[in-house]
Amino acid sequence: MVLNSLLNNYDIIKTIGRGSYGIVELIEHKTSKEKFALKTIKIVKRDDLIEIINEIKIMEKTNSKYITKIIGWANTTDSIYIIMEYAPNGDLDMLIRKYKELKTRPSDSVISKIIYQTACGLRDLHENKILHRDIKPSNILVFDDYNVKLADFGISKMLSIGSNAFTQIGTPFYMSPEMINGYSYSYSNDFWGLGCVYYELVTLTRPFAGSNIVVLFNNITHGKIDFKKVPYKYRLLVVNLLQPDKSKRYDCKQIFAYYVKHFY
Repeated sequence: MVLNSLLNNYDIIKTIGRGSYGIVELIEHKTSKEKFALKTIKIVKRDDLIEIINEIKIMEKTNSKYITKIIGWANTTDSIYIIMEYAPNGDLDMLIRKYKELKTRPSDSVISKIIYQTACGLRDLHENKILHRDIKPSNILVFDDYNVKLADFGISKMLSIGSNAFTQIGTPFYMSPEMINGYSYSYSNDFWGLGCVYYELVTLTRPFAGSNIVVLFNNITHGKIDFKKVPYKYRLLVVNLLQPDKSKRYDCKQIFAYYVKHFY
């Protein structure tokens, strides 16, 4: 799409994010007054373009209320412009930090809603044969009433039936043991990331730490984690998502069964 035709119907309100990739602006539709996020990404090298096009394809392919929607996009010779849903409450990382400052965790109703909706997002992503590969709090957007949606599919991978991935990629704190060890991995890798998110949500601390990357990876692969910090109501769920043996790790079906038994 031509850039002018994409942006003609919107007014730019303010800049809401800035990074090495470019900027994110809050925009408003001139007629409906509905607000959206405009992501402007500078193309420095070909790999950047491939990653962004990959993200766009995935957002266009999935139609789920638990996955951030793309409204439209356009490109120039050096930038790509993406209009997407606007999350007025930022991301889950920001929410966790807010509760940490308040020295209290979210209510059980908020936690159970986030557990359910993130699991639904992964279910819908995996049903489209897409592996996210970077599940973490900052890639979960928070909308009104604590509704959440998965976001940021730049390093996601489309899998053919029966295939696996091998690349060590993503954010170190949330990498699975199989990814760290260079083994093949598939959808269970995303559930490990979800386990890390749930641990952080209910304890306000990351499950794994280390003074350097070697120590961090050693702690992850050897399962050095304090599950006693996890409130009893959530402990079995978190323990089974952070199961080092990927064949024994919980998936969506088991998360939903746990949800019905403990939260519904």
